[in-house]
Amino acid sequence: MKLFPCLKVLVSTEQLLSLVEGNKFPVRSGIIDILKLITVDSKFCNGVKEDQCKSLILMSRELHYLLTTVAGDFECGYALSRNLTVEKARVIMKDLLSADSSFKMEDFDTVFKHSLTLFKKHPKWGVKCLYLPEGTSALASSPSQIEYISALEATQAAKSLWCRIRLSIASTVTKILIMLAVGLLLFLLFLFVKYWKKRREGQEKLFYEMVEKVIDILRDSGESSLGDSLSGSCKAVVNVRDALIPPKDRKAKLWLWDRVVSFIEENESRVSVEYQKINGEDFKVWRWNPSTTTENEGTKQGKVWQGQAFCSLGKGKNAAYTPTPCLKIRNMFDPEVEYGDDWQVSIRDAILEKCEGNNGIIHIAFDTTTNNEGCVFMLCNSLEAAGKAYNDLHGWWFDGKLVTVKYLKLSRYLERFPEAEQCTQPLKPSNNKRLSMSTPFFSSALERS
Repeated sequence: MKLFPCLKVLVSTEQLLSLVEGNKFPVRSGIIDILKLITVDSKFCNGVKEDQCKSLILMSRELHYLLTTVAGDFECGYALSRNLTVEKARVIMKDLLSADSSFKMEDFDTVFKHSLTLFKKHPKWGVKCLYLPEGTSALASSPSQIEYISALEATQAAKSLWCRIRLSIASTVTKILIMLAVGLLLFLLFLFVKYWKKRREGQEKLFYEMVEKVIDILRDSGESSLGDSLSGSCKAVVNVRDALIPPKDRKAKLWLWDRVVSFIEENESRVSVEYQKINGEDFKVWRWNPSTTTENEGTKQGKVWQGQAFCSLGKGKNAAYTPTPCLKIRNMFDPEVEYGDDWQVSIRDAILEKCEGNNGIIHIAFDTTTNNEGCVFMLCNSLEAAGKAYNDLHGWWFDGKLVTVKYLKLSRYLERFPEAEQCTQPLKPSNNKRLSMSTPFFSSALERS
């Protein structure tokens, strides 16, 4: 028989009993040894004759080893089924035990049947009795009679060393592949989120640029038609769209234009919506409602310094105490409405123009992520220069917002902006136009009272 070549050579009945009594039988790695669970003087042999007890112990042991070997062959891929039918087990055990002269073959059927009874009564031995009545293929509940047992299955498997190594390698490789797949999935998710955020930022930038272009067109139209306010200050919405979006891009940018129209009509107070008949057809038009002259001039000239909110030490003078050369300047901009590539340059120029004559400013950085305070950070090459910048900026109105300044520890500044440690050259404005200083200073209602 070549069905189970992994079975060990049977020991004699006398050797088996001596091992049982001395509890010296070797334990198979990871497999329940039923000889550890029974003793000769226990109730193990109840139901059989005394001279059949030795055969019963031998039968139970070898049948248990047979089933664990079958289970091991199944897990290693050498067999198609994990269980063994009772009839096959009977044939195999008869062939194996017939080679042992001490085993009485005339007692085989009685001993084999009693072995099944023992396996049924002792589930902890690691053998399941399968009941497959005719017409069903599922595991049935245990009936009372042994004759209904159709197959036997070991809950533990006896595998060879090579099989264990192969299964361990396969399990390790599978886990590594799963980890790599999860890592790749997370990496792709990271790339997708990064792409989505970049795409969204690009859409927001394009949106605000389009809004500004529409407002510029309406403002120019309104200012060029002051003498004909009935018609010249109105622009058909479709005409504005055609002026800004080429025909080939209109379908692709329809979402952008719809969003711009909705934003202007809901949030721009200087634009009103009307319907006029043009060439016999009704069109929706935008009318530009001009603001005051002062506001228009301020808008044209961009962000400007508008005067002091409260009295300070005066331009160019030092504070009584300057603890650090680093400054944190609040309310210089609104990160939610700034757009374009040069708005930081205009803010930087406004600060340098306000601190005109101070040649100690060597680094300026912007904070556009942590909050909406519009913070600008400044590093000077001396305490004296920092004190002058503090007096030039603190308590002034800029673009309708009150600017406040406080000192910041040098260690925290360099921790956040390590590149500032390499800066030594004084900063200068990008041009000589002094645009932020080009209008008279603003006076608040409190100052005028």
